[in-house]
Amino acid sequence: MTKQLMSINAVAVLTGAFLSDTSSQLFHQFVRLYHYGHLVLPGLSLATLTLYASAGAMTRGTGRPWAVYALAGTLTVAMIPFTWVFMVPTNNTLFDLHFKSQSAGVIAGIDDAKGLLRRWSLLHLARSLFPLTGAVIGLSRLVNGDAR
Repeated sequence: MTKQLMSINAVAVLTGAFLSDTSSQLFHQFVRLYHYGHLVLPGLSLATLTLYASAGAMTRGTGRPWAVYALAGTLTVAMIPFTWVFMVPTNNTLFDLHFKSQSAGVIAGIDDAKGLLRRWSLLHLARSLFPLTGAVIGLSRLVNGDAR
């Protein structure tokens, strides 16, 4: 069920379909998407770092270059500090607006909500490039580097 909800939310983000409702609904959708993402992604990132560290340690033990695995692992977990530094202000604003729309009935304009969510989407895209780059580097090392 959780995977299905994440998939539905991810498709909505990618297609922009989530940008057509009221601002209160948009904030609620963001909070749900954030909830599932923060449960899964940091742990997945750290697990991937552990796998790269293990591959690097085994490679280093054989005398072959291991720094590529360290780079891949570092890039993979770089999404965590990126989130803390660049995304937290936007996240906090969205959480605050969600809280206000739920409790006090204060509803931000739909254009403001869409603007914040577009900003968040661009930041999320930038953040996603870190583990993607790490995966490409790690996979290229596994496929090409260890064959030599």
